[in-house]
Order: sequence, then C-alpha cells, then structure tokens
Amino acid sequence: MRRYEAVLSSTQVDAQNERVAKDALEDFARHINESYVRMGFEHDPRIPPGGRIAKAWVERAKNEEWLLKAEIEVWDQVDTLESLAGDGRSLALPLDPKWQFEVSYDLSAEAEFGRTFFKELAALTSPKGKPVYEAKKTIEPLAVIGISLALVAVGSIATGFLNALGADLYNALKAKLKKALASPRNREVLIVIRFCARYHDRLIGVQVIASDPKQESIDTLFESSWQQVDDAIRSLLSVQADVGEVVFEFLGGTLRMLYWLRTDCVPSVRPEVPDEVLVKKALSIAGKATRSTRKPKARNKAVQPTSPHGRPRHPRHG
Repeated sequence: MRRYEAVLSSTQVDAQNERVAKDALEDFARHINESYVRMGFEHDPRIPPGGRIAKAWVERAKNEEWLLKAEIEVWDQVDTLESLAGDGRSLALPLDPKWQFEVSYDLSAEAEFGRTFFKELAALTSPKGKPVYEAKKTIEPLAVIGISLALVAVGSIATGFLNALGADLYNALKAKLKKALASPRNREVLIVIRFCARYHDRLIGVQVIASDPKQESIDTLFESSWQQVDDAIRSLLSVQADVGEVVFEFLGGTLRMLYWLRTDCVPSVRPEVPDEVLVKKALSIAGKATRSTRKPKARNKAVQPTSPHGRPRHPRHG
C-alpha cells in the first residue's frame, strides 16, 4: 500500500472565490478520523475507489491560513484483499440516514443545467429547501446530479421511498428531471441516487448511478429498477457479511451491480492500481501532494461544512 500526505482543503479563498471556515475543516477532519472515506482519482463514481482517506488533521500554514491535511492510502500492485484490511473503522455512509430528500450538484452540473434548476429540485419538499454544492476545483467532463433519498429497509425499498416522500414529490421529481434531460447536453450526465438501506441492525450505503439518462428512461429508473436493487442486495447479503456500500449502474434501461465495498472501503474485486501520475495529479488539485511512508504525528483531531439539515456532511472524494 502506498501512502501520500496531501492538502484536501484550506481557509484560503480559492479560484471560485470560496473560503472554507476553520471550524468546518476541523469538523471534516474529525469525521475522517471516525470512519474511512473512499478516495477516487478520476471523479467517476462508477470506478471503484483506488484508495481511502485514513487520517486527517488541521495545521497552520506559513501564510497564516489553515490547512486540512490527510494521509491517503492508495492500493498497490502487491496488495491483496487480505493485506488491505482496515483498523476496525467503518466506511462513512454516503449520507445521514435521517435525511428524507436532498439535491446536490457539482460545477459541471451547474454549467450544464444552471443553478436555478437545482434550486427548483431542492424546493420540491419545502420552499426553503436548498441544494448542496459539492465543490470540485475544476470543471470535469462529467456533470453529476446527486439525489439523496430516505432510509429504507432491505426487502421494501420501492414502497419505502414512495411512503417516505409521497406520490406528489416522487412524480414532481421525475417530471423535473425529464424536462431537464430534454435539452441537448454538452457533456456526459450522471444521476447519482444515494440512500441508506437497513438490514437487521446494520446500515448499508447504496448508490444507483444512471449513466447518460434519457427522458424515456426516468420512469423505469424510479419505478421498476428498485425491485431489482432490492433483490440484488438481499442476494449479496445472504452470502457476504462484510458489506458497507453497494454501487449499481443504470444504463440504457438496464440495471447491473458494478461493485460493492467492504466496511473498510476495499472493493469486492481486486481494485485497479491507480497510476502514480494520476494519483499525484488528483491530489494536487487541492494542494501539493508529497509521497510519505510515515504515519503523521498526533494532532488535534477535529468534517465538512454542514448540510441544509444542520448536520456535518461526510466527504465524498471521486
């Protein structure tokens, strides 16, 4: 396993004229230290993570700004699924299980659809509803529309969503997405639906990623596909005990399981080994990355800016 030390964020004003408060950096670090966070290097959630964020801390820079620094563990050629076993912490869930509905977007999605579209989506539940901007420092070729839905029980996912959100919101959401997808697009679009599934006394993160969705496929995505998701998760959990997150792709009207992650963030199949140049390029977007094999010294542990629901958001990288 390769280890890198990198700057994830800082209090310095960035190219988008945004500044992250020091207490938000401290919250971000605290949540990272409580649970593993997946680390992708190509900003495509369909690709299994090439590593995990193992540790984070906040320290002062020479220019008196504050830095959020982290130790990134990256899979290596010699690793085995056994050698990548974690230290007992679990994978961070993709959202707070208490949330009923949330809309998120990145810079590419804003460029593709406009901020007003996301404000209208978020306002479906309440006039005061606000979308969450997921900061990326560059415009990517992928535009990601994020939709976080309610906590549901494995075995009743489809009815669980409908009961939690109500038919009016469910239908309004589909209508808004269909209208947006009717216009020509300049880049590939992903609709990433995230939710938590309860299985006995466990919570499992689930992502259903609609690749290049079309108007005519939205009904299938939000209706008949949920039973397939339910059946696939139940089948997986009947033979695998250590499941932290399951990722599906919906493409051309067909659903398939892409991969699942163990609770220590390791993919179910032997992960691709990220290229050294790709890793350093990805880590240097937020700050300069340095190769490190040492463990960082103990620092004041201190997660990410709060959501509209008032709870600190778990970070998602890649």
